[in-house]
Amino acid sequence: MLTAIGLSSAFTGTAVTFQGDIDGTGTYQELRESDVAGAAISWAVGAANTIIHPSSTEVLIGGLSGIKIVSGSSEAAARDLKLHLLRTND
Repeated sequence: MLTAIGLSSAFTGTAVTFQGDIDGTGTYQELRESDVAGAAISWAVGAANTIIHPSSTEVLIGGLSGIKIVSGSSEAAARDLKLHLLRTND
């Protein structure tokens, strides 16, 4: 499960949202809190910071074949992120 994101000093966005591939087909969809009407899962972020999962009440992001992290702003170039994951025993 994704528990934190480490951002480089070059990162310019102030929020990130998430897309997930649930079955390994390469088709990514926006991750939402509950259903199609639910709000997109979004974390407030800042450059050169590690952002820990913002709320214990939110569902941790896990159980996906792939994940995309989408900046809320256009980035001038590719950015390196460090993902902090928690392994669970399924």
